[in-house]
Amino acid sequence: MGLEAYGSDINPVAVLITKALIEIPRKFANQLPVNPDSQKNSLATKKWFGAQGLAEDVRYYGQWMRDEAFKRIRHLY
Repeated sequence: MGLEAYGSDINPVAVLITKALIEIPRKFANQLPVNPDSQKNSLATKKWFGAQGLAEDVRYYGQWMRDEAFKRIRHLY
């Protein structure tokens, strides 16, 4: 909405969640994703609106972290 938000909380997790919901999507609005797959595929020519590019990067790097964790610690479970 473009409004400035102010708040405080003793719990740093609540502050981080609020920043992730309010500040970060606005900062990266209407930008292309930066992950390697989208850069080399046809996704680089696609129009990205709102936080779609950011969401694509979150999906890509979340999957990458999951795969890395599975490779490194699967023997422990």
